[in-house]
Amino acid sequence: MRTTTTALALTAVAAATLGMTATPAAAACSDNVLNVCSGETTVALVVDAGTIAIAVAPAATNLTSVLSGTDNVQTVSLGLTTVTDTRLTSTGWSVSATSSDLTNGGSSIAASATSFYVPAAATSVLGGHTISRLATTAGDAVASGAVLVTDTGDGVNTAEFTPYMKVVIPSGTSALTYAGTVTQSVA
Repeated sequence: MRTTTTALALTAVAAATLGMTATPAAAACSDNVLNVCSGETTVALVVDAGTIAIAVAPAATNLTSVLSGTDNVQTVSLGLTTVTDTRLTSTGWSVSATSSDLTNGGSSIAASATSFYVPAAATSVLGGHTISRLATTAGDAVASGAVLVTDTGDGVNTAEFTPYMKVVIPSGTSALTYAGTVTQSVA
């Protein structure tokens, strides 16, 4: 019997020495050397409003027009255009195009002789917007105005498309090289 009593006494001493008694968690925290049981981290979060941007080709494809004695209609691809909308609260956008007069020395083709259309649907569309083309052929090209619009889909989106410019070259136009600037804007 003595052996059993001694074994129980040793077990109680070992448990007390090793700190194996049941104590609440808060008591264990106050017993640590630094007396630190929790910590705080300050968080700063900046929500950026985002931007909307348009990237256009630096130059249009070259075209040569052969005048036939009457008004001559020519079309020219303006190259790939990309709209990127990173606004979290985007409610859609529209792309408009305008042209300056096309000039060479003293001769010019008035800006009013130009109009714009988008023959193929936008590609590489990211986001939930539906994109509508307002003019899809040279016959329904729009003069200096919106050529592409989106609905009120939500959030970040991007689209790529190739707009075209239609130029009505009046009869009697001198055989020269004419140059001007097309401005595409997104809003």
